[in-house]
Amino acid sequence: MRTGSGWHGMTAVTAVGDFDRDGRQDLVGRRPDGSLWLYRGNGAGGWTGSVRIGAGWNVMNVVQGVCDGDGKVDLGAREARTGRTWIYPGNGSGGFYPRVAIRALPGVARG
Repeated sequence: MRTGSGWHGMTAVTAVGDFDRDGRQDLVGRRPDGSLWLYRGNGAGGWTGSVRIGAGWNVMNVVQGVCDGDGKVDLGAREARTGRTWIYPGNGSGGFYPRVAIRALPGVARG
């Protein structure tokens, strides 16, 4: 099944679950300019459209969906230059609360 075109223009794409809590699975993509976009799922393997949800994400070399246990989808990200990791708590409606630094775990390599 084809789910769209133009994905080759993204520097990162990750499945994030139901980010906007509408009951459908979503994707987040980062464009080369560092802008972050939410692609809202339509429930039939496609997308209802996209909305910009952030800027400056080109400094991150890892972006992925994570969960902090509150039932809302969050994003985890790692800064390429420093290796510092962050969680961006989702607010449940397609946006974020302020980011929180995550302490590195012993024995977990950066890079």
